[in-house]
Amino acid sequence: MKTTSSVEIVDARKSLLQWLHPFVLVLLVFSLTLVLLVTPMEHGIRRAYTLLIIGLIAMTLLAYVLNLKNRYNISAFLTVAMSVIGTWSSLLISYSLQVNDLFPLVYVSITVILAGLFLPLRFAMLLALLQVVGCIALVMFYPVASAFNWPSCLVFIIALSVLSIASNYIRKNQMMQLQNYAIRDHLTGLFNRRYFEETLENKVLRAEHNTLSLALILLDIDGFKHYNDQYGHDAGDVVLKAVADILFNTVSLKDIVCRYGGDEFIIIVPYTKIQNVQDLCQKFRSELKKMELIYQTTNLGVVTISQGVALFPQHGTAMQTLVNHADEALYKAKEEGRDRVVFSK
Repeated sequence: MKTTSSVEIVDARKSLLQWLHPFVLVLLVFSLTLVLLVTPMEHGIRRAYTLLIIGLIAMTLLAYVLNLKNRYNISAFLTVAMSVIGTWSSLLISYSLQVNDLFPLVYVSITVILAGLFLPLRFAMLLALLQVVGCIALVMFYPVASAFNWPSCLVFIIALSVLSIASNYIRKNQMMQLQNYAIRDHLTGLFNRRYFEETLENKVLRAEHNTLSLALILLDIDGFKHYNDQYGHDAGDVVLKAVADILFNTVSLKDIVCRYGGDEFIIIVPYTKIQNVQDLCQKFRSELKKMELIYQTTNLGVVTISQGVALFPQHGTAMQTLVNHADEALYKAKEEGRDRVVFSK
C-alpha cells in the first residue's frame, strides 16, 4: 500500500474497552442487587428488570472475552449494542408499565459517547440520529412520557451527542497524526525504517503461509555525497525529495516504499513475478533520468541510482536474510559501475 499505514500499533481503545468491561459488570451486578432488594413486585417490573440485567451481563461478558481474543471490532459493536438494548429496554419497560422513570434517558447520551469512543464516526452519527428519533417516537406512543419536559431532554441529548462526536473526531485525527509521525520520514514523507521492518516481517509471514513470492529492492543515489559537498545539504535534501517522489509515483498501490536511511531507499514488492520487478527497476532508472532537477537556478544534472534485488523465497525466508542479499546485490551494482540493477545470486 502506497499511502495507508498497516503497522500494528496498540490501539488505546482496545485497552480502554478491556478496562471498561469489568467496570460495567460491577455496575450491572450492583444494579441487579438493587432491583432484587428494592424494586417492588407490582406490575412485574422486578422480573422484567432482572431478566434485562442478566441479559446485559451475558452480553458484557461475551464482549470482554472477544476483546481478549483480539476481536476488537466485534467486541466494540457488541458493547455499544448492549448499551442501546439496556437503555431502550429500560425505557420501554417503564413506560409500558406506566411507571414515570426519566433516569434511563441518561443512558441515551452515554450510548452515543460509547459509540463515539469505540466505533467509526459514521456509526456514531447514525446512532445519535436514531436515538433522537427514538425519543420523539417514545413521546408520541407513550402518553406517560409526555409528562416530562421533553424539549429540554432532547436538547440535552442532542448537545451532548454533538459534543461527544466532535471531541472524539478531534481525538482520532490527533491519533492518526501521531501514528503518521511515528512511521513517516519527516523529509521525504515516505515510510521510515521502523515501518519497513515491521511490515516486511508481516509480508514475509503472509507470503510463506500462502506460498507467494515477494521482492525486495534496495537502492541508493549514485554520488550523493557530491550534491552535499558541492551545493550544500539543502541541495542534497532536494535530491532526496525528488527521488522519493519518483519512487512513490512509479510503484503500484500494493508496493511499499520506505526511506531506509541516508540516501538509501527500500521497496517491498509483494506477490509479483521476476520480470515485473525487473521492469519496475528499469522504470525507476528511466523516470529519474527524465527529471530536471534545479536548485537555486543551478541544474543538478541527471540523477542515477544503483539497485540490488532479493527475492522471497529464492534468497531466503527470513527478513534479515533478504535484506542482506539485497544489500550484497546493491554493493555489486556499485562495483560494476553504478546506474544498474543487480539481482542477488
